[in-house]
Amino acid sequence: MKNDDGHLSGNLDAEALLRDPDVARPLASLTNAPTQSTLGVRGGKVVVESEGRPGHEVTAKALGDAVRPLLTKTGDAARTAAVATESRGPT
Repeated sequence: MKNDDGHLSGNLDAEALLRDPDVARPLASLTNAPTQSTLGVRGGKVVVESEGRPGHEVTAKALGDAVRPLLTKTGDAARTAAVATESRGPT
């Protein structure tokens, strides 16, 4: 809790929440690492053997944005939220 002009307001440490194993395990199914394209040579020419794919990750900001509104809800509405993923390309 923090003082916000004389009123208490919640402060969510989304980075710590993202590191918590009970949160990280279910989020792992939403994420994947990017993959590089692989090249080969056939008949003296360079060919793409497999296409690269972008990966997806859940950032602390996205998790915080999804969880923060749930903190003031009650009942079943307080149990679920959509978490945005960000696309990241191969390096």
